[in-house]
Amino acid sequence: EYEIYYSTFEDDSFKKFHHRMQTFLIFFIDGASFVEESEFWHFFVLWQKQIGSNGKPNYTFIGYTSMYSFYHAFDHCRRRISQVLILPSFQRKGLGKELVKLAFSKAIEDVDCFEITVEDASLEFQHLRDVIDLESILELGVFDYFLEKSKNLSANFVNSFLTSTKENNHIKKKLKIIDNQISRVKELIVFALINEFDISNLNEVFEDIVKRRLRRLNNEEFEPFRNKKFPYIVFDEEVEIIDAKKVYKSLNELESSLFYKTSSTKASRIL
Repeated sequence: EYEIYYSTFEDDSFKKFHHRMQTFLIFFIDGASFVEESEFWHFFVLWQKQIGSNGKPNYTFIGYTSMYSFYHAFDHCRRRISQVLILPSFQRKGLGKELVKLAFSKAIEDVDCFEITVEDASLEFQHLRDVIDLESILELGVFDYFLEKSKNLSANFVNSFLTSTKENNHIKKKLKIIDNQISRVKELIVFALINEFDISNLNEVFEDIVKRRLRRLNNEEFEPFRNKKFPYIVFDEEVEIIDAKKVYKSLNELESSLFYKTSSTKASRIL
C-alpha cells in the first residue's frame, strides 16, 4: 500500500524532514541542487505503508516531486515541475507516474493555476510526461473524430489534424497543458496509428510536420538574438553573447604564442 502526502515549507516539521530528504538528489539526479525555502514550493512525498507485527503502520520513504509556482498575470500562476525522484529499488513499478499524475491533478484543481510546465525535462521524464498527457487528452475525447477514421487516413487529413489548434483552448482549459506538449501528443497518436495500420504513405507527411514544429520551436527560442547585430554561440542550450572586440584584443595579446594560432582558428569559426 502506498500513500502520498502534500506539504509546503509552512510546515516546520516538514522543513526539518526536507533537509534530510533532498540529500538523495545529489546521489541520484545529475546536476541536481538544493532549493531555497520559499512559500511558492509544493511537495508531494510518496511512502510505502506496511503494517508491522505489532499492528502499527511502518512507513518507508520512496520518493517525491516538487512544484514551483511562478506569477503569470491577473493573480494567476504557472506551476512548474522541478524535481522528481524515485529511489532505484522502487523504480519501474509505475510509482513515478502516479506521483506526477497526482501533482498534475492538484495543479489542475487550483483555479489560480494558468498552466503546467516542466523544468529541463530529461528524456526519461519527457517520456513519462508524454504518457500522462496522452492518457489525459484521450480521456477528454477531443480527438475521437480522428481516431474513428484511423484506418482510412489521408495525407491531407493527417496534415490538418497535426496543424490544427481548434482543440487546444479546450485542452488547455481542462488540463492546463502548453501548446507544444499538445502538438507532441498529436504526433504520438499519428505515429502510433501509422505503425499499427502500416500506413507507410503517411511517413513523409508526418516527418515534415514534426520537422516544421521543431524548427518553429527553435526559431521562437533564438529569435530575440537573430534580430541583434552581435554574434552569439550556444553552450549546453544556453545562449552566450560574444564581445567581438574583447575576443580580438585577447587574440592580439597572444599573437606570438602557439595558443594564439589555435584560438584564432576556433574564433574565426565562431564569428
